[in-house]
Order: sequence, then C-alpha cells, then structure tokens
Amino acid sequence: VGTAVVTRADGRIALGRLGALCEQ
Repeated sequence: VGTAVVTRADGRIALGRLGALCEQ
C-alpha cells in the first residue's frame, strides 16, 4: 500500500510539472 501511495503522489507531481512546463 505504501508503494502505491508513493507512485500516485509521484505521478501527480510529474503531471503537475509537465503541465507547468507546457504553460510556460
């Protein structure tokens, strides 16, 4: 369960970074 939560958190952070880069 711990790993699943971490992967989800990393995925959201990665998507957020990609979105920020696209906006720039």
